[in-house]
Amino acid sequence: MRSKILVIFLLFSMLTACASNKDKESALLIEKSNTGNYDIVIPYEMSSTREYHTQYANSSEDFDTIGSRLLEISKEYFPTNEYVLGEGSVITYNRLIQLVGRESDTQEMGLNPRRGENLDIGVKGVEMVNAVLIRDVVEQDFYKMKDGQAELAGISLCVVLNPVQDVVRDGKTTEYTLSDDFLFDYGTMMSRKLDRYMRTLGESRDVPILITLYVNGESGSYVPGYMLGKALFKDRTPSFERMNEKWVLFPSNEATSIDSDNTAQFSTFKSALSEFIEDDVGVVGIAFYEENTLQKLNITVQYTHKTYVELVSIIQYCSTLLETFGNDTFDIMVHFKNQSQTKAIVLKYAGSQESIVVSMN
Repeated sequence: MRSKILVIFLLFSMLTACASNKDKESALLIEKSNTGNYDIVIPYEMSSTREYHTQYANSSEDFDTIGSRLLEISKEYFPTNEYVLGEGSVITYNRLIQLVGRESDTQEMGLNPRRGENLDIGVKGVEMVNAVLIRDVVEQDFYKMKDGQAELAGISLCVVLNPVQDVVRDGKTTEYTLSDDFLFDYGTMMSRKLDRYMRTLGESRDVPILITLYVNGESGSYVPGYMLGKALFKDRTPSFERMNEKWVLFPSNEATSIDSDNTAQFSTFKSALSEFIEDDVGVVGIAFYEENTLQKLNITVQYTHKTYVELVSIIQYCSTLLETFGNDTFDIMVHFKNQSQTKAIVLKYAGSQESIVVSMN
């Protein structure tokens, strides 16, 4: 088997970088570990909004997806070889609370509808009053180095939209899932308002601002939400670009209908793992599609091993199975878990014939 074992000393590397530059007063960098990633500005400063983001994310899947997708999209506008990455700093906690609040005579910057306002969602006989459509605004900052100092040179924002709302139909209150068209229209309108607000702040008055729209996944769902639109605000008010992406559960009827070949490969992989060990092995996947093309497949294998040799054996077998998995255009990541604890990760990158095993022990 051609799998490789990786041992990662990230914390040690970070401490070494800090220690070797401890006498410098100018900004320091943690250099990227892989081509295509950003260098990181240090000392790292935590965002004052971090607790809010964790509290109001629909799920850990949404929480992680918002950050990772925003960062990936940002690379189109703020190239990794020109910018370095820092935590969001312009939208403070107090500013965020105002933004996700309702618009009112005393809070004009609120991005949610005024109390008592009835929004037309395009469905006859349905009223939506007191909706909270924007749940969060996530910020990532990008800097350029000048004379050893990090200067803010770009901002990325993600406006997080809540698709499930209480509506009144035939006199009864019920839940209703808003269409992407409605969310896109409302999100673009509020994004322009958000940009106008950002231009009133000294820190962000003159920097390019990327604003994206994200639709939350269903509460408690295994599948996260998706990006719906994006626009770069720079010298003029831009047109928003509609995005076409989604996550799909494997196995599912939806997966079979849109991607029968990869669904069949996944089913073969799942059956082989289940037959390898007599005990129950749980295998589930979520696949990310962009413009109807599979970009990555994340698989979780849940198995309670009784001996360490059992664990090593099933991980090595998984690695061998992946080497026969046709994934010329998408990455595969397999998480091996014992209850909630990750024991190992197996990676197979697009076009590669080899898998990589990252051991957590």
